[in-house]
Amino acid sequence: SSGINAEYGHCCFTNDHSLRLRVALGIYICYAKDWAEVFKENLLVLTMEEYHDKPVKTLLKVYNHIGLYEPNLDDLVDFLQTAKTQNSNLDRKGQFGPMLEETKQLLDDFYKPYNAALSEFFGDSKFLFM
Repeated sequence: SSGINAEYGHCCFTNDHSLRLRVALGIYICYAKDWAEVFKENLLVLTMEEYHDKPVKTLLKVYNHIGLYEPNLDDLVDFLQTAKTQNSNLDRKGQFGPMLEETKQLLDDFYKPYNAALSEFFGDSKFLFM
C-alpha cells in the first residue's frame, strides 16, 4: 500500500501491543483502503451518528445494500425500541465523568488529517465531523 497505509500502517497493524495504542484504532483510513480493495462496491461505510440519529433509515440502507428483503417497519421500530443495547459504555462513563475540553481538542486535532483522508478517499464529507 502507499500513502497513509505505508506511513502509518505500522501503528494500525502491528502485533507489538506496546506500539498499538488505543487511538490507532480510530485511524480508519488505515483499514478503509484495504477493505475497499477487498470488498469493492460491496463495502458500505456508515457512521455511528447515522445509526443513532436515524436507526430505521440506516438499517433499511443496510438491508438494501446486502440484498435482504425490507422488514416490516412496525416490527423493526418495535425491535429497536425494546432491544437491549450491547457494547454500551454508559456504566463506565459515570466513573470517569465528562471528557475535558482540552482532551477533546487534542483528539480532534490528532484525527483531523486522517478523517480528511477518509473523507477524500470515500468522497463523503460526513467523515470530516468524526
